[in-house]
Amino acid sequence: MTEADWKPAGGGFPRGTYGLVVDRTGGMEIYFPRTDTVDFSTQLTVDGPRMTIHEVPICASTGSYMWKATGTRLTLATMKDGCAPRDALFGGPWTRQR
Repeated sequence: MTEADWKPAGGGFPRGTYGLVVDRTGGMEIYFPRTDTVDFSTQLTVDGPRMTIHEVPICASTGSYMWKATGTRLTLATMKDGCAPRDALFGGPWTRQR
């Protein structure tokens, strides 16, 4: 995440590579860049090609995304998300590191 990535969300968020860990039940932890510190936890649900990311600390609503996984890459395309910070963070490519 660069300053430009965060601009639609108003800026002021940490820059760098965030970590994302999802468990088998859809529990999700997001890690601050360059740390082993969990920034926040949330839940996701998947229904075919659609993924819903539930509430996050600064957004009380859910966000809807189309998802596609190929090789080590997961790409999320925003369908509907009224929360600019969540949309900025999740919308786009994620690369598997482990």
